[in-house]
Amino acid sequence: MSRERLAGCVFVRLSVIRRLPSKHHSIWKCRCSCGRIVAVFGYNLKSGNSRSCGCLRSELTSARKRTHGMSNSPLTPYNRWVRMVQRCHNPNYHLWRDYGGRGIKVCNRWRKFENFISDMGLPPDRKMTIERIDNNGHYEPGNCKWATRKENNRNKRNNHLLTHNGMTLPISVWAEKLGFHGRTLARRIYLGWSTAEAITQPLRKHKPYERKHR
Repeated sequence: MSRERLAGCVFVRLSVIRRLPSKHHSIWKCRCSCGRIVAVFGYNLKSGNSRSCGCLRSELTSARKRTHGMSNSPLTPYNRWVRMVQRCHNPNYHLWRDYGGRGIKVCNRWRKFENFISDMGLPPDRKMTIERIDNNGHYEPGNCKWATRKENNRNKRNNHLLTHNGMTLPISVWAEKLGFHGRTLARRIYLGWSTAEAITQPLRKHKPYERKHR
């Protein structure tokens, strides 16, 4: 990202306002979500070294005391929160296109880590991720839950969905309900089976697949 395009970008808590005059390094005027105005080097913004005016560090120190070092591991709620904010509000983040790039945002309340934890609570399992219930909705109270990686993958918008008898589910979920392997169901659809045939026909042992003629 060129330095001229940093204006308007958000880096966790810092919203970039404009570039300040400087002969050497690019320096940017930023507004922290707490309201304070600060000047930050561009390379510190893009590298993630600067994420607030300094208020975030003191809050995290307090949070670590209450939650036994929650920010020390990549699997902790804090690091998941940072990635959530980055993919929604930092156009330089590698996943931004699939989140912020299509209008997904983190609500103002959750831009503060302590509010996020207060609303979501700690995950029952440290490997759980943040899942949006409505995949086209924002990260906000009422639309998020802690979910296993498997549950989260099922909710991805690029999943192949099948509808049968008024029920729409990803192929992986249909296969699990039917006792099939996911590849079996996907293969049937690929070979031209109708959804009803693919879901209702029992498995045929030791027989090759045949392309359906419609």
